[in-house]
Amino acid sequence: MVSHNRKLYKGHCQKCGGEYLLVDGLILVHEFHLTGWLEGFCSGSSAAPMEKRHGITDFTVADVLQNCEGLRELIGFYRNGDDHPRRIALPANLPVSGKTYLRWEELSDKSKEDVLCIEIARLQKLVDDGEQFARRLKTLAASVHGLPLIAADVGEILTA
Repeated sequence: MVSHNRKLYKGHCQKCGGEYLLVDGLILVHEFHLTGWLEGFCSGSSAAPMEKRHGITDFTVADVLQNCEGLRELIGFYRNGDDHPRRIALPANLPVSGKTYLRWEELSDKSKEDVLCIEIARLQKLVDDGEQFARRLKTLAASVHGLPLIAADVGEILTA
């Protein structure tokens, strides 16, 4: 039996901030989900860990904050009556003659008010979640960049 004395390490993903095993110095492929923002395989997979680099982190933080600013502007337009959603998705359990959405013009005035309130709340939640994620990622990068990688034990390899 061949024995390998290769040390294994973990590091923080530049995109999602999670702590993952490294393979040849790069973050192991992993999935990440942030409602309304990121979903599926994390684009920080197969990149250097945050301890070594932070370019992906810087881009992610700037991109999320820029998108949050755009959503804030849209919320303002909705609140001022300068804009509205073009179409409204219907719940899956409420089919209206086979449609999955209604156009704005098909709604009653009361429904339009309700839809705007719901949409503003949904967008505000996206903004809050995005800003919180960006702050957390930026803080994590500042605290771990330049630190040594984290030693991994055999048990973590078996569960990865």
